[in-house]
Amino acid sequence: MGASALVESAVVDAARRVFAERGYHGASVDAVAAAAGLTKGAVYSRFASKEALFVAAALDRDEEALGEINGTGPADWARSWARGLDAQRLWTMLGLEFRLYGLRHQALADTTRDWQRASHDRLRDEIERRVAEAGLGLTVDPDSAASLLAAAAAGLAQQHHTDPGIDVEAVMSTLLELLTLST
Repeated sequence: MGASALVESAVVDAARRVFAERGYHGASVDAVAAAAGLTKGAVYSRFASKEALFVAAALDRDEEALGEINGTGPADWARSWARGLDAQRLWTMLGLEFRLYGLRHQALADTTRDWQRASHDRLRDEIERRVAEAGLGLTVDPDSAASLLAAAAAGLAQQHHTDPGIDVEAVMSTLLELLTLST
């Protein structure tokens, strides 16, 4: 990775933290620059606007998150997902902030929709792959399974971060067991 790519990566990482901690409206390009150890001009040389920086910070997490879920079946998948939740707090906040911003700003509606559709498609494909590898089948079509899992994961992550006493692993395990069956 070249120096320019490293700087851009540092800016995006700093932006994730700042936007997650302060929200879109509470964050500033100055705060992102300071968190990245750069000048505001250095940030603007890579991103045309605060909104462009926000979009870049919010959009590329799905592939990495899916790779962190391990195991050979529903109970294992739920366990590894639940164990990773504490490390996902920033992503939970950032995802909520991005969706809210997209709901409030029509100009970003297409970007939000496209991101959600791409995320859905990756999740659907990953579900199909993992279920087949485990020798299981789905009780619903793959698109419905992806929608149900995405909604449940987002909601359970939010609940976990506001009430860590909720047994999110058990809930997710139950959902995954309801969605899969032995073939």
